[in-house]
Amino acid sequence: MAMFLRLSREVLEPSRMNTIKLVHAVRNSLVANEEIIKRCGKTLLWDCSTCWNGTFDMLRTLVETRAELNQLLEDLSMDTFLTSDWAKLENLVKLFEPFAIHTDPLQSDSQSLSQVVPCLLNLEAPPADD
Repeated sequence: MAMFLRLSREVLEPSRMNTIKLVHAVRNSLVANEEIIKRCGKTLLWDCSTCWNGTFDMLRTLVETRAELNQLLEDLSMDTFLTSDWAKLENLVKLFEPFAIHTDPLQSDSQSLSQVVPCLLNLEAPPADD
């Protein structure tokens, strides 16, 4: 699993940096930020280094607001992602969702270290056929 996470990090980093730049551009533009809230009812999330699932939350919000965000960026003549970039983001959200599901409950102060092992075993188990 450690090797998987290391490889994921290497693959993720360029997409993550491009995503952070896009979120930064929208969040720092008063017009763009207000407009995305008006169109979607939510704002884009920053990648918070102290939140366990900060990158996942940022990527998921982008994917959820893709249509409105693309239209907004086009209206404001701002750069957006290519279709291939959006596909990468969607795949990353699918990849990291199991990690987010398992780490969210472990973030509270009331959790015991003994609950980590079952979470790791669930993550290492092969995915169930849909």
